[in-house]
Amino acid sequence: MIPRLFSILIIGFWLVMTSLLMRAIWFPEHSRLDAVNPGAVVRLVAARGEPSHLDIYEGRKIVGRLNVTPLSPPIPGGTDEVLLHLDGHLELRLPARRLMMSGKLAFNHGGGLTGMDLTLSMRAPKLKLTLKQASGQEIPVARLLLGGTLLFDSSQIKESDAGMESNPTVMLLLGLMGMSPAEFDQVRQAARREADATAVDARQGDFEIEGVEHHGYLLSVLKNGASTFRVYVENTGQILSIETPTSYRLLSEAIAGDQPE
Repeated sequence: MIPRLFSILIIGFWLVMTSLLMRAIWFPEHSRLDAVNPGAVVRLVAARGEPSHLDIYEGRKIVGRLNVTPLSPPIPGGTDEVLLHLDGHLELRLPARRLMMSGKLAFNHGGGLTGMDLTLSMRAPKLKLTLKQASGQEIPVARLLLGGTLLFDSSQIKESDAGMESNPTVMLLLGLMGMSPAEFDQVRQAARREADATAVDARQGDFEIEGVEHHGYLLSVLKNGASTFRVYVENTGQILSIETPTSYRLLSEAIAGDQPE
């Protein structure tokens, strides 16, 4: 049986990624940094053509690694999406458990996330979670496999409670989470409302990371005007740091000066 903690992680990650299906909005807020179009920052990262290597920190301890690699440079004046490839790993607090991450994210030229094809996996137990969302889809489809057995498929969860109750696998996972179908539907609807209130804000100017001054861009994911994810990008297109609303933060290996221990 899947541990309750991992079940919560699965559903939670799916809902988080659902809430990131955002439209790009240019917020002209008063700030010491100058407002720019979010799409310009995404295109800068893609145009660099080289990967950004980031260590994942929990507190001051390195617990993982993430590599962000542009798949192809954007075409000037083109309408093609910007594709970024992700691969990395995260050491979980569970004994000897490593979560592997890989996949692609697609952005439009306005900086909005339009698609994803992500895989999270563990070797023991042999679990794999896939998240796929094509352009035009409202939410990503999540599938969980244990070995070759399909345990969960979010596309099977219908809008009605009856649809969920007819699926024994879904009911098992909800039971492990201590949630009823009605409660899960409330959480899902809340995630959709958050997606509607989510936007991207981009700024250009000088900022400080680990005591070192940098010139570049700050790309913020905003929910109801409040910042959640903050991505710092050097003017070369290299990702320097990512701050998250969780206990994790990501820091480029290339940053000089005082590094976390």
